[in-house]
Amino acid sequence: MEKVEVFDVEESLVDDLVYVCSHRLLKDPLHMMGVKLKREWFLRMLKEYGPCAKVAYLDGKPVAQLLFYPEEADPSGPRRSGVVRVNCVYNPFPWAQRMGAARLLVESLVEDAKKGLPCLGGRPCRFLAVHAFDTGEYYPQSAFFRRMGFRHAPGCGPNDLYLEVSGRFEPPPSYEYRFKPEDLGRAYIVYGEECQFGYPFAVQMSRLIRSLKPDVETVLIDRWKMAEEAKRLGLEGLVVNGKPIKSFITDREAFIRELKEALHMR
Repeated sequence: MEKVEVFDVEESLVDDLVYVCSHRLLKDPLHMMGVKLKREWFLRMLKEYGPCAKVAYLDGKPVAQLLFYPEEADPSGPRRSGVVRVNCVYNPFPWAQRMGAARLLVESLVEDAKKGLPCLGGRPCRFLAVHAFDTGEYYPQSAFFRRMGFRHAPGCGPNDLYLEVSGRFEPPPSYEYRFKPEDLGRAYIVYGEECQFGYPFAVQMSRLIRSLKPDVETVLIDRWKMAEEAKRLGLEGLVVNGKPIKSFITDREAFIRELKEALHMR
């Protein structure tokens, strides 16, 4: 039986980290812009905080990844001391699923969190926090993290989960969209560099909005570089004409319907 091995991602393994999520899109120029941003972000994090990702290998091949970082590193987030944000866990290879790769990744992180994570300066982690978004593929992340012992974060969304390690859960501050008159006639699209899909999705949303109404000004907000503006927007992924859009572009019908309502289109 093949053995799953888990390694922290140092600079020599960055290509494997990217490959897990992007192996089907390596010839897509727009996606590769997202990959470039992700690579630069990760190398900055690696230099400042140490490894912030793990990759699982099956029969020597990278098959799953787990990305995380200290909340204190994120200028647009809650920045709770001693808290590690789990960004995602992903295994897109059907032949490598149900082999325990994702489980071993999380177990490895939890074990490190108990001893003291390099990204926290060697301090034990108080708790792990995750917004378990679901891609619509394979096993839902929210169900997976619950199976791993994560619990719903009180006062947060249904897929906001946490796992206490050495301390008690602390609720994050709430961010609400703060309207400005200049928001009318504009679309603000917030994305993060930590995911290689963030920038491509932002560009796709911009193109779709302008195809519906060409005179709308679209503004892309990198939340790592424009943190205060991202927080003013309530960390909403998309605000159009002063209205936060709740659906996502992957649910195209609902997404277009919300856009048209925000743009006062029939």
